[in-house]
Amino acid sequence: MADFIFIDTDRPIKMRKPPSVLESMEKMSPVVSLHRSKDALPNASAPKLIAVLTWMAAQDVHIAKYIAAYRAMFPSSPILLIKAPYKNTIFANQAKVEVAPAVSVIKSIFASVEPEPTEIQEPQMIFHLLSNGGCLSFGHLLEAWGKNDPDTPLSLPTHVMVLDSCPGLFHWSRMHRALSQPLPAWFAPIVHVVLAFALVAYKFTEPDPVKRMRVGWALNDKGVLGAQRRRVYLYSDADKVVGSEDVEAHAEEVRETGSLEEVRLENFGGTAHVVHMRSDPDRYWSAVRDVWDGAEKTGGLVDRNSGF
Repeated sequence: MADFIFIDTDRPIKMRKPPSVLESMEKMSPVVSLHRSKDALPNASAPKLIAVLTWMAAQDVHIAKYIAAYRAMFPSSPILLIKAPYKNTIFANQAKVEVAPAVSVIKSIFASVEPEPTEIQEPQMIFHLLSNGGCLSFGHLLEAWGKNDPDTPLSLPTHVMVLDSCPGLFHWSRMHRALSQPLPAWFAPIVHVVLAFALVAYKFTEPDPVKRMRVGWALNDKGVLGAQRRRVYLYSDADKVVGSEDVEAHAEEVRETGSLEEVRLENFGGTAHVVHMRSDPDRYWSAVRDVWDGAEKTGGLVDRNSGF
């Protein structure tokens, strides 16, 4: 849409609006976009790359708030955006093809990084996953990377991980609620049909459908943990899509591996699914900054309840 200004002429002159946060990103595929900073000075303490993996069918107006916040926090850092449309929930092979350009971006950015032994490297990247849609996209990313052997470490950059409203185990009612949220109420019965179709599709097209339906399967993979330093879970007891008990069990599972310097729990108490940032942005982004900086390298579980 164009704005109009009037000067000393009989006709209005059209002035183009500056591009929005997402419109200014380079589109690499239907689901992958990249922001490269052109003006900011390099910052050695900032991430060399930030990857934001959205929830299912997230609207651009909401996604833009996360991208804008990261641009403000780390002006020099490139930002990789991976969306999660509904179709990629069902058609995993197509999803891997559409996510594949993200692999090329990550590899190209880190190709010039001086290699060090992985165990002594400080984090160089942030993976920010939103809801189970972000977890599914992360799984597609690993598979597009060529991950086959669960015992062989991936060549992922050393990183920290932010998990917002995820991961959750598969519950029919909760998954139905998640898929139905952005849709008109009359569409809810059709979502049941879509879910049933997805289950059948997984059964006949995936080599391990049980693992695939466990949304967080990729997050505690040995190869992922080998390159990960710290992790924070941003969640709430009031989330009706992903239960807090699922999130806390997943955090305990990774803590028991002893693989990470810090596993942090940030329970926002009464906030709804993927609304924690909008409800308390200061606390939200402080938690992100802390996990990047390594503010509490405890080697265990840091539990920040809703009284924080």
